[in-house]
Amino acid sequence: MANKWAKGLLIIVLTWIVMISCQAILQSEHLILLPNLFGGGQQAERKETLTHASAGLTELVVESKNGNITLIGGNEGDDITIEARYHARAASKTTAAEKVEQMTTRIAQSEDRLVIRAVFKDTP
Repeated sequence: MANKWAKGLLIIVLTWIVMISCQAILQSEHLILLPNLFGGGQQAERKETLTHASAGLTELVVESKNGNITLIGGNEGDDITIEARYHARAASKTTAAEKVEQMTTRIAQSEDRLVIRAVFKDTP
């Protein structure tokens, strides 16, 4: 009889642990896997246009950890125009917007080389 009570109590405790764990996962701002699997989650986006003089440049380097890069060449004008689009997904719209605001683009020129770098808050 005591063995049945122990098994019953063990089942109750394990069920409680699983329920608490699931609740913590669903409320986490850092883990958005479950909402994304079911089409949920919130997103935010922002666009930014930057320009830089192209005179004397022979090399263009674009550094990005993720995302798409499209280069469109032409002989018109003396400037390079960069159109950056930042996107982020999170469990809430506010968190997604905060992530987007932490993203930026840095431009650095060293002699005839121009480096365009996508930067997130923790990136050097």
